[in-house]
Amino acid sequence: MLTALYTDLYRAGGREGTCLSVQTVKLVHMAVRKCLADAVDAGELRENPAAKSTRPTRDQHAAMALPGGGKGLRYLDRRQVRVLRSGLAPDQPVSPVIELAIATGLRRGELLGLRWPDVMPEGEADGQLRVRQTLVIVGGSPRFSEPKTAKSRRQFRLGDEGQRVLRQQRARQAEWRLSWPGAWGNDHDLVFTREDGAPLHPDAVSKAFRRIRDRLALSQVRFHDLRHTHATLALEAGLPVKVLSERLGHSSVQITWDTYAHVMPGQDVEFADRFDKHVYGTG
Repeated sequence: MLTALYTDLYRAGGREGTCLSVQTVKLVHMAVRKCLADAVDAGELRENPAAKSTRPTRDQHAAMALPGGGKGLRYLDRRQVRVLRSGLAPDQPVSPVIELAIATGLRRGELLGLRWPDVMPEGEADGQLRVRQTLVIVGGSPRFSEPKTAKSRRQFRLGDEGQRVLRQQRARQAEWRLSWPGAWGNDHDLVFTREDGAPLHPDAVSKAFRRIRDRLALSQVRFHDLRHTHATLALEAGLPVKVLSERLGHSSVQITWDTYAHVMPGQDVEFADRFDKHVYGTG
């Protein structure tokens, strides 16, 4: 039962059925093993079943994330991204969140935790995005927390489309402020809010995305899969894996390789052709 549990967690144990990392499942295993060891010490069990359970290896975990390998990695191709973007209503609060998710690969909580000083700081040129906090819901109320690791606390440059989304969002918030005289409030100076200035609820964002997805007859992707979409299309474009890994906030480049190995075979052929052309004048 424990072995099956660990496999299920690897495949779809995260929010919205996303994959959990090797390290996260390892921590679950350590907690379960300690609890059952205490039960053995207390005489409630003869032996610790967690000691005999097994967790998938890193290679097996990476395979689960591939299309057809389980419930893990799903993403939109370029045509589907164009369909999604064309189907977004500009007056809906969730639309710019979806746009920036595609443009940056940020996680849902990272997007909803963005503040205007993080993307348009006073006295600095536009274009730099800083991930400084995430939004979570605790007891029904929004709470902000710092990213857990130094890799998650990151900064990178936005492309023209990302900057366009932010400029339009700022103008949109200015209109909302006028529409809610005396009642509009954005106490946290958030980039993405409801029309009244209140923080967006993460679950509401995911539900709104699913409605848009179904209306446009797109594949059964989740909001989190926009992150996979960004990464996959970036690698298909030939962008460096190391740079992508840093922008996604992965703890190591190996995680990026393991997660998006489905893109690499085509890049391997392109690498060989470009190398031969550069060095030997062939290919």
